[in-house]
Amino acid sequence: MVGQVSDHEVLFALSDLEEVADEFNVPLSYLTEFGDDQDADRVEALVEFSRVAAASGVQRIAARSLSALSAAELRALTQVIGTR
Repeated sequence: MVGQVSDHEVLFALSDLEEVADEFNVPLSYLTEFGDDQDADRVEALVEFSRVAAASGVQRIAARSLSALSAAELRALTQVIGTR
């Protein structure tokens, strides 16, 4: 992220991440503590997938199935769901 982020924006982002963590039954630290750039990229793709899935009316997601997907696979699935 480039530039400064306000406390307000951080709180909203954290709230969104907490919802995602709850949805996938993982601790918040799983989404906020990155081991490397690949982890960060995958988490970003997972958050976007969750947002698009919710917006398109997807009721349930098999989180175990998602855990095996790469960031690229998550993005491809997000694109398919987003175009429905």
